[in-house]
Amino acid sequence: MTTSTTTNYGWTIPNDDELVKNGAAAIRTLGQAIDTTAATSFGGDLILINTTSFSAVSSVNVNNVFSATYDNYKLLFNNITGIDWVGIRLRASGTDDSGANYRQQSNTSSGTGNTASRQVNQTSWANVIELSGAGYSSGLEIANPFLTTTTMAGHIAGAAMAGNPVLYLIDYGLNTSTSYDGFSLIPASGTITGSISVYGYKKS
Repeated sequence: MTTSTTTNYGWTIPNDDELVKNGAAAIRTLGQAIDTTAATSFGGDLILINTTSFSAVSSVNVNNVFSATYDNYKLLFNNITGIDWVGIRLRASGTDDSGANYRQQSNTSSGTGNTASRQVNQTSWANVIELSGAGYSSGLEIANPFLTTTTMAGHIAGAAMAGNPVLYLIDYGLNTSTSYDGFSLIPASGTITGSISVYGYKKS
């Protein structure tokens, strides 16, 4: 028996002469095909991959969220609370890359002043999240974490320090050619509570 498929995406559909008892299986197969295609092919929007919630923890490990499906990702930090800044390390097969290969360039604006700084040969990206006890929400863009090429990231964030807003502009880089599939959040001190969502950008 020849299997019928849709014209544009090749989804499997039932033939006219198939038995009714196979209807549920046919609908299930078609629905799964539509769901898979919608998650990887339609539009230019972000696709939610994972949301991880945590409470009063000294670190957060998020595994198997970077893959060949997407090149670039957005990490959204949702209502994070703690007492100190939070860094990030990339992970491969459940293990942090803690080598001295991380670098960053930052510019901090407070009032009418700007302060620039550069760190190289670090074991993590620092100041990805700046905390002062209040809930913090922001995001981090990561380019090419799964590819065996240089991984870059960019961060624009604001925080209220003693009631006054502070703006952070940070560019991150990682001098390796490792394929990473996850990351960890590491508070400089204390614990953190909140959640983080990982989105992938659809490939063109």
